Amino acid sequence: MFAARFDPSQVYDSASGAASGDGVVRGKTDFIKKRKLSISSEDEQESEQESSDGSSQDESDNGSSSEESSDESSVGSSESASEVEVENENENDEDSMDVDNDGDDDSTVAPKKHTSIMHRFQKSTSKSRATGKGESEESEEEDNNGEIVPLNDIKPLPQPSLPHDKKLSSLSAANRNLDWLTKPIFYDIQNTKPFKDLQPSINPLIIKNLEVYLKTNNAFSVQIACIELLLKDLNKNKISPSFQGDLLCNASTGSGKTLAYLVPILQLLHDIKITGKLIAIILVPTRPLIQQLLTTINLLLKNFKRNINIVSFKNDGSIREEAEKLKSNKPDIIISTPGRLVEHLGNLNLANLRFLVIDEADRLLNQSFQNWCDLLINKIEKEQNLINFKIYNKFQLKVQKLIFSATLTTDSGKLSHLNLQKPRLIVVNNEKTLVNELYQLPLNLKECYIRFNSGLEFYKPLILLKFLLDYTNFDNFGLKFNFNNNILIFVKSNENSLRLTRLLEIMNQNLNEGKKLIIKSINSNLSILERSKILKNFEENKINILVSTDLISRGINLLNIKTVLNYDLPVSSKEYIHRVGRTSRANNFGFTINFIFGLGEWKWLSKTCLFNNQINRNETETEPGFELDLTDMEKQIYENSLKELENEVYNSGK
Repeated sequence: MFAARFDPSQVYDSASGAASGDGVVRGKTDFIKKRKLSISSEDEQESEQESSDGSSQDESDNGSSSEESSDESSVGSSESASEVEVENENENDEDSMDVDNDGDDDSTVAPKKHTSIMHRFQKSTSKSRATGKGESEESEEEDNNGEIVPLNDIKPLPQPSLPHDKKLSSLSAANRNLDWLTKPIFYDIQNTKPFKDLQPSINPLIIKNLEVYLKTNNAFSVQIACIELLLKDLNKNKISPSFQGDLLCNASTGSGKTLAYLVPILQLLHDIKITGKLIAIILVPTRPLIQQLLTTINLLLKNFKRNINIVSFKNDGSIREEAEKLKSNKPDIIISTPGRLVEHLGNLNLANLRFLVIDEADRLLNQSFQNWCDLLINKIEKEQNLINFKIYNKFQLKVQKLIFSATLTTDSGKLSHLNLQKPRLIVVNNEKTLVNELYQLPLNLKECYIRFNSGLEFYKPLILLKFLLDYTNFDNFGLKFNFNNNILIFVKSNENSLRLTRLLEIMNQNLNEGKKLIIKSINSNLSILERSKILKNFEENKINILVSTDLISRGINLLNIKTVLNYDLPVSSKEYIHRVGRTSRANNFGFTINFIFGLGEWKWLSKTCLFNNQINRNETETEPGFELDLTDMEKQIYENSLKELENEVYNSGK
């Protein structure tokens, strides 16, 4: 059905069998030469012209050789001629086929449309091989004088040892202190000086109000540092508008930071004659702090000849009512939370603002409050820069930012939003070194911790009550110290504060028949009026034990608190600082007790708060000798109290 495929080897075999002598060899050689020309041999690809010339030369040779061999063998010559004709037909065919070469390399006959591409490829390949071979032979002759050297495996060249790069510190390590911002000014925490001896001098009326209404005669270390520095700035600005620089202050809780910035502000308001101009904005994180600050300012303004208008935004009134108040009463001082202040930015003229105070700065900068920081700083700079362009206002003074905190943040990203100018840093610390977060505990604070087995955690409320009723200790003066009065207990949630307070009341009725303890709780579920009433009763010693969340862990100034007990451990070292700072205020003596159940709580508190070198302490932590002995009767009373509490909750839900 199909024609048999042409096999050149059969032609060679038949020709060799029929012929003899040189004729056969020549016929075979002629055919191989002809075949090599058709497949573009590597040795004859110098150019297309040379290839064609060589082909014609071989054809003439083949003709003469075939005539010489015709006398000897007619059969061989006829068969050779037929082979050449068949081969020429195959060469002209577009569908070429592969033929085995006698050489080492295999070649493929390409279609005519790819001939030029294959020609260039084979030419470049042949040149590269010839060049590589020549170079290798020359190198062998030059290096070894004709001797052949055996080839070895390629091995990497020996390299010099790498230099030891300087260890790069991480961003978190760089943010452990504020050395990158400015050189700190250190003040000893034990420094004190009468207010009347400070230089430049304070207005006598302010000193009188401090002594009469606030019952204080001596300034603490942070007050000495800030008041003297800010009063010097005010005196310099009386003759020159040059900006003296912003101020950052890090001092322990209860060290008197509020008076450190209030006294210079009131001194300025007393001296200037301008009224109805906004001079100072004071930002605090919570509404109780607004009320506390407002009370302090009103006491310091007693008997002032000038009427100084103070406006506070407490978040308990409507924004429209507060806006109308701003229009009718031009404020000299505004006290607010950041979020509420942003709501009234459009109604405020900040061109004459002299002081921007940010109290509890670490907390305010950690929370966005509608992007309050960028909005406020941009508005201040815009209005004060515009007014500076007027020729008759060349003496315009820039706002001075006062940043205060007991745990001042060292995060450069957060501080950058304040756009600080020529910053100065005051650190009230026992050591002249900046620790990781600049933390400092009060001077006369005594820290204690009590460790319990994790299996006793079920009886945790019972253990707390027995500690409050039975345990006594001694203060720094050797006086006996009880823990059932003027004690503040911190828990982690509103629910825990309510449940623990009621459970302590039930157990106290059954266990302590001799004395009835008055126990109350305070949390964010209560209204502002209810919270204020509870705090007032606690300050007047009408409440023995106050159970609270972290709601009042910052800024609340209650001098009667003798002990702070961490029933639930704080979530961070910063919260620990602010919790224990509710006692030992104004250099008074105070205790702090930490309840620790199990190894896990002990490891966490040790790592974050007790032994991590982040906090400067004045008293080594000690474990008081509290011996726990729970009787079976006490355990039974505790279980009955739990059932009674459960019934109350169940009945209240009906």
